[in-house]
Amino acid sequence: MVEVLCVDTAIPNELIAGINDESRLTFFTPVLLSKEAFAQVNHQGNTVLHILFASPLAAYPPFNYVRSLLLFERNESLSKALAVRNQQQLTAIEMFFSHRKDLTALPNHELGALLALVEVERKLQITPLKANLPMIVKHLRKQHKATWTGAEQCHIMLASYYQCPLALVLSIK
Repeated sequence: MVEVLCVDTAIPNELIAGINDESRLTFFTPVLLSKEAFAQVNHQGNTVLHILFASPLAAYPPFNYVRSLLLFERNESLSKALAVRNQQQLTAIEMFFSHRKDLTALPNHELGALLALVEVERKLQITPLKANLPMIVKHLRKQHKATWTGAEQCHIMLASYYQCPLALVLSIK
């Protein structure tokens, strides 16, 4: 018989930073759930969701998987993680917007899941900081000069998320 020693400690910061794709998230989900560690932050104020949503390893984060965890696991730590602002005052969803690897339209199932996560943010009364919008748009314009003008879904998502006119998103230089 193997004896398992459970130590009530935080998840190491290095581990949080290393959960940057869906397979790693899937592997570490049981420990994150058991320790209610989704809302734990590293030295930059980032949660696992911040790291995952900003990761350049995939075209888009596994929003559908995260939404499923929220629906079926009912983990309070996971919903709290959506509300955490890092040192740059960005939520995990804002990290996704600002660190998009490409601006192509999300597949319908991932778009629907992202919108469900935004709805969870709103239910938690997380109001997007309008001051973050210019910073995000400027970063995206710089990173995606060639594709920025054709990224209609991205423009509409930003306008909807920040509850501002689409013309404002398009006018930010």
